[in-house]
Amino acid sequence: MSAGLAIAAWEAFRKIAAAVGNVLLEQVKRQPIVTALVVLSFIRLFGTTIYSGWKGVLFRFGRARRVLEPGFVPLLPVVHIVRKTRVRSITLDLREQRVMTSDGLVYDVDVNLVYRVRDPMKALIEVDDIKRGCATILALVTQDVLRQQTRATITERTSLAEELTTRAQARLDDWGIEVDRAGFTSIAPTIETLRLTQLAPLVRERAAALGMLRGVEATGSTAYALALVGSDRNLRSHAYARYRVRRAIRRRRRRPVLSAEERRLLAFVTGDESIADRYEAGEPLDEQDALTLAGVRQRIAERQGRNARPIEVTAASAAAGAGPTRQSTGPTRTDDPARTGVGRSSISRTRTQRGTQKKAPASSARISSRLGRPSRTRGAR
Repeated sequence: MSAGLAIAAWEAFRKIAAAVGNVLLEQVKRQPIVTALVVLSFIRLFGTTIYSGWKGVLFRFGRARRVLEPGFVPLLPVVHIVRKTRVRSITLDLREQRVMTSDGLVYDVDVNLVYRVRDPMKALIEVDDIKRGCATILALVTQDVLRQQTRATITERTSLAEELTTRAQARLDDWGIEVDRAGFTSIAPTIETLRLTQLAPLVRERAAALGMLRGVEATGSTAYALALVGSDRNLRSHAYARYRVRRAIRRRRRRPVLSAEERRLLAFVTGDESIADRYEAGEPLDEQDALTLAGVRQRIAERQGRNARPIEVTAASAAAGAGPTRQSTGPTRTDDPARTGVGRSSISRTRTQRGTQKKAPASSARISSRLGRPSRTRGAR
């Protein structure tokens, strides 16, 4: 009975295989390229390729079974899964770490690690991300190694590298990782640490200078003692000197400057040429000199205004000593007789100056008396 069922199953399988073969042959004849791509994709589902420098771990229904070597590995879909990892050496550069030694000094160190996977099964099962895990372990080991060092022993790079390699190997051995080498690429003190480490040489240098100074003092050589003490001038850098020059130039530009006409008129009125020099030097002026300078500038401004715009001076204003008045340039407005009801006589209205005249300041009176002419006031329009 069982033999008959087996024979029947075998015959059914042969028929199915023959039918599939005939279909493939027909498709190959019609579309050979497409058929070849479909067949390769179908075969790819039943296997994977592991390249040189890599190894794989075969999982069957989620359980790790064995380590796979480079080459093509046949697989059953849904049943088998393969995870791959590199087994060649990998270099890991750790970013800058700030550590403190046993004597309280702070250093910035750069560390690198060269490792490779010895046991792919442990590396893929025990840790999720190998590179991130190695970076974390390396940072912890670096802190442990340098925390026990001092300023004298931290410069021994060879012993530090050996100790770092030993401790890193002990930590990474559980993950199936082998450390080829580890070391410090740079160990640099911070600014505060550098200042502290230079205190001892400076103290020794000053102590030696003090001993020499005492010896010179005993011999009585005053010149040599002064040379050891140093000069009373403070040395400045070139940048500071340029800053001083630019600051002086800016101060000089901000100083008030009088024109030649202002200096001449001010000296003529006051009879003292030092007022202009004191003003340009930035020294404070008293109230009388300040008013005189203001009057001089006002008079010069009036002259420039008179030259710029021609004006007429009436005889009445000249006799009364009043300031110049400008002629009215506005148009004459005539009222409409029909609207006003005043007959045919036209009424013309012109603009006249209104307002009171301002009192001339004491500086203007002083300048006018000095120039031999009466002071003038400008009427408000």
